[in-house]
Amino acid sequence: AVAAGRFKGGAARAAAQVPEEARDVSPAWLGRVLERAQLLEPGDALESIRVRGVDIPGYLSDTVRVDVVPAPNRAKAGGGDGADDDADEEASPFSLDRTASGRPAGCPRSVVVKLPPVEEGNKAAAADINAQEAEFLFYRRLHPVLCERLAAEHGAEAPLPRCLHAAVDPQRDLWVLVLEDVTLRPGAWEVGCQVQGLSWERTVAASVAIAQYQAPFWGERAADLGDWVPHTNEILLADVAQAVRDGSFEAWKASHWPARGQVCAGAIAKAEEIAANVDVLARLLRRPPQTLVHHDTRADNMLFGPAGDGGGLQAVVLDWQMVGRGLGPIDVARMQAANVLPGQVESADLHRRAVEVYHAELTRLLPAEAAEAYPLERCWHDYLVGCAWLLWQGVLFAS
Repeated sequence: AVAAGRFKGGAARAAAQVPEEARDVSPAWLGRVLERAQLLEPGDALESIRVRGVDIPGYLSDTVRVDVVPAPNRAKAGGGDGADDDADEEASPFSLDRTASGRPAGCPRSVVVKLPPVEEGNKAAAADINAQEAEFLFYRRLHPVLCERLAAEHGAEAPLPRCLHAAVDPQRDLWVLVLEDVTLRPGAWEVGCQVQGLSWERTVAASVAIAQYQAPFWGERAADLGDWVPHTNEILLADVAQAVRDGSFEAWKASHWPARGQVCAGAIAKAEEIAANVDVLARLLRRPPQTLVHHDTRADNMLFGPAGDGGGLQAVVLDWQMVGRGLGPIDVARMQAANVLPGQVESADLHRRAVEVYHAELTRLLPAEAAEAYPLERCWHDYLVGCAWLLWQGVLFAS
């Protein structure tokens, strides 16, 4: 079954001719996709496309940027290579720019296409956590709800790329996403860098974005995520309790990874303390309120650009391959973990300030009763639970 593993029947019918690799993306196929997304007039065609890499391609998918050249005043050539009449290839309601009359304003200069990885090791890693299925279902089921709620309740745009197309071919275990190229938005947009870390301005933008995608599914509304969305403790690369039980932690300590990563004795001692109490940590990760969690909010999975109100920066969050439910502040912890250096005098202050920014935006968006039930100190404690959980990320990935 397609949904074998951590998902429960999320993906259903087959889609027509999902590309297997980036080289299979053709002008005819992409033209049909853009027509369904109402970015090409019916009958229009693409003259040519150019496939090129993105700044940080990742390893759980093959992600490419596709430059698009429309064919002016030419009828669309006969099809035959896909994206035809199929129930699992529906257009997203979130199209790009349109004219005042509602007609398409024109084809975008480029789009981003995500496909399963070709390299065998990456393909196996993606299959272990059902990475393509997770992101496909996020964009097909959760993305529209999230966008609609933020727009209806707050007049705000979701901190996500617009999804133009999502399709699956379960017979061949293939998935494809066609997403907005966020770098085409007004102003200069740049991907974050985990090695360099985030400036305080970008930290603020990221903390606000996390609150914005979590608020629509907060607390009782987490039930709207659906049964297919796994908890933190049910995701292979996030389940710390299982890492203790199956011996991954002991194997990691005996490997070359601690020395290679320059892991200090203090950090290992803290990890051992958590290992002795891992069942407590697992219970804390499940306590309410729960919400939508990304689980991999490192800088590399965010794009930063000018805020629409003309002041400051905003962040757009990418790569939803580890989507799940859990404690909201653990996404802030994941973002900050690679953003401050242990031992810095100001580190504790930076952690706290990021949580304060997140909490302020979250409680602004939540209903009054839900906001009152989640004070800052509770948010801070959940953040610290997230920090304890994050000590294990290196162990889990290395294992």
